Amino acid sequence: MPLFNYIAIDSSGTRVKDSYRADSKQDVMKYIAMQNLYAMKIEEIGETIEKGSKGFTPFSRVNSQDLYLSCRQFYTMLHAGIGILDCLETVAQQSLNSKLRTVLMDVHSKVQTGTSFSEALSEHKDVFPTIFISMVETGEVTGNLEEVMRRLSQYFENEYKTVGQVKSAMIYPIVLFCLTIIMIVGMLTFVMPKFSEMFAASGAELPGPTKFMISLSNILVDRWYIFLGMIIAIAVAFSIIRKKREFRMGVDKLKLKLPIVKHVELIGMTFRMSRSLSIMLSSGVSLVEALDIASRVAGNYIGLSALQHVKEEISQGMSFGKSLERTKLFPNMLTAMVTIGETAGILDGILEDVADFYQEELNTSIKNLVGILEPLMIVFMAIGVGMVAVAMLLPMFNMAGTVG
Repeated sequence: MPLFNYIAIDSSGTRVKDSYRADSKQDVMKYIAMQNLYAMKIEEIGETIEKGSKGFTPFSRVNSQDLYLSCRQFYTMLHAGIGILDCLETVAQQSLNSKLRTVLMDVHSKVQTGTSFSEALSEHKDVFPTIFISMVETGEVTGNLEEVMRRLSQYFENEYKTVGQVKSAMIYPIVLFCLTIIMIVGMLTFVMPKFSEMFAASGAELPGPTKFMISLSNILVDRWYIFLGMIIAIAVAFSIIRKKREFRMGVDKLKLKLPIVKHVELIGMTFRMSRSLSIMLSSGVSLVEALDIASRVAGNYIGLSALQHVKEEISQGMSFGKSLERTKLFPNMLTAMVTIGETAGILDGILEDVADFYQEELNTSIKNLVGILEPLMIVFMAIGVGMVAVAMLLPMFNMAGTVG
């Protein structure tokens, strides 16, 4: 079945770019119209992988963008009155991620044999997050699966946009860091050996920094495999250690102690918790159950522990706002707004407003953090390259002073 790229606009004039598999452009037009969009451009980009087959996928794992697109397609088809089995089959066929496609076809097979949608999803917890499975279960119980899919699509859309902004913001500092390492290695590998020969021919006594750099250069040129082995060993050790709970807890504690990073981490944790709680509460999930799930998407072990404690206190009769305040972890604005929401009986709406506010605050905090990292990377580059340059030029100044 061919794959089509399309550009459309909604009623407010916002452009939407996406892909869709269909037999013809007419079918794509119908699909676009079902989403209350107006087609601007439709372009066929060739044949694609059939369901169940293996092939290239741009991502080896299922990410928030994949889940957002799938939830949006689910909502569109459910809203049009299409049954869950047909939805699952169509969404699986439309998925550009081969892993998600295979999993959805397995879910389709299980639902076809009588297993509930949520139970079939729960067998793939490595693909579908807890919030996804729990909300689908709530949608099945309340008969409101369509609305659940709409809210989930909004949740994963916000998540992948936030992650995308973080990645985009970090590109420049990372490029500067890598460029610095490449320049230092290049100077030690190609430039320093020539200076070393010149210094050896002069027979002059070399200063300590120059001797150190020459030794480092010789090891890098003659025994490069030692450095390569060290890099591989560090990478393998890190990939193993980073999965350990103790290591992740230590890193999370460190994040909450570093001055600028602490603010970004707390804002991000508050945003994720508020957004997930708002979606679940508005979909009929109880506060205790919603807190249990929200603690797992907080993204920080300290936050997880705090929210689990809040859940226990609420179960014992304490108010949500009071319990949040007792953690002394979350911003005062959050605890104040939660208290107001509880009193007025509009906690889900209040949390949605809080999530919107902290999403903007998170974007600003990330920009500020990157604004600090960029000059630090430039200073790092200057120091790193400068140390090698000084080590090469210092003997020349000494020799010039001796001759004078």
